[in-house]
Amino acid sequence: MTPHSDQKYIDALRQQDAKLINEIYAKYSNLVQSIVTSNSGSVSDANDVFQEALVALYHKSLEGFQLEKSFKSYFIAICRYIWLDKLRDKKRKNKKEISFKDVTNPSILGAVSEEFKETLIKEKQYKIFQAKFALLSPHCREIIGLSLLSDEDTGKVVSLRKVAEQMGRDYGYIRKEKSTCLKKLITMIKEDPGYEPY
Repeated sequence: MTPHSDQKYIDALRQQDAKLINEIYAKYSNLVQSIVTSNSGSVSDANDVFQEALVALYHKSLEGFQLEKSFKSYFIAICRYIWLDKLRDKKRKNKKEISFKDVTNPSILGAVSEEFKETLIKEKQYKIFQAKFALLSPHCREIIGLSLLSDEDTGKVVSLRKVAEQMGRDYGYIRKEKSTCLKKLITMIKEDPGYEPY
């Protein structure tokens, strides 16, 4: 599969091309700042998130990562997940429950599939979800994780067809695997002693 034309930014990180790296800052720093500051963060937090996302992509570039969609879409998704993780850590340090409003805020996660909204909101068991999600196989975590991303170009949840393309697998296979992985995850959540549906 031919890499996206924005692969130049991934290559720039690997080659430490200052000109193109400055272009990344110029194009996306304000957007990342807007996402973070509109979701309980500061400008300083936004700068940290931006830096961490660049470092993560730098390491991916060393592994020969090939970009298959726009750099903006991929980079902003990484920034959102980094900020969500920081929000979770902040909540844990304050010994407070994770806010479902934070977890499901579209401006952080993008649109979340209905099946996960039901699990996260109706059952109010995000902490259990998080623990059980970590127990899934890397394959299942990748499929479910990618299916939660939002497409920056459309603002909608990334289609399973795109997930299949990104993973280099057949659409029918990914569709079946996602269903299997979700059933496994939901079963583990419901079997947890702390699970309390209402």
